[in-house]
Amino acid sequence: MKRMIFAVPLLVALLACAFPPTGKPPLVTPTPLQILPPPAQATISVTPLRPPETPAAVDVTIYLILMGDDGATGRPVGCGDSGVVSIRSVPASDSPLRAAMTELLTDKRETDDAGLYNSLVLSDLVVDSAEVGDDGTARVALSGDLVLTGVCEDARIQAQLEETARQFSPSQDVEITINGSPLADLLSGQG
Repeated sequence: MKRMIFAVPLLVALLACAFPPTGKPPLVTPTPLQILPPPAQATISVTPLRPPETPAAVDVTIYLILMGDDGATGRPVGCGDSGVVSIRSVPASDSPLRAAMTELLTDKRETDDAGLYNSLVLSDLVVDSAEVGDDGTARVALSGDLVLTGVCEDARIQAQLEETARQFSPSQDVEITINGSPLADLLSGQG
């Protein structure tokens, strides 16, 4: 209650200051309106978006032959050999399958730096098309001259071509033709 007694006079004093005895609120002196200049034009710098840079080179896998390894290091290939992976750096391409097949066919060294044998060195083949179909099959069409020198070499050629293409096939199915004939027919003497 004592607080109330002190609060009422305090409230009356504050109201008296806010509203002088004339009963009118105090006059506020207006300040002159200040006109500011318009803001400076904002400049926006736009940097055009560039497509992501394509790397100059990419790594692809080709398959070469390790002679006399009998499948110990890689996939067994006829006549006691192994098909083994060789990583190569090639110019970037929209088609890694085509790039890998082209690298396999254009390397004209009989053996690479690791001593792996290329059974395709005598053949003169080019990639006409290379794609993976909607069914997951890797299809490669080659043209040129395929040099077959015997049963062992035929098995090596088949392994190199099919394994290099198979890595791109989700279904693991591969169809390779040379001058329009299926590789299997050429290797069996039917093509």
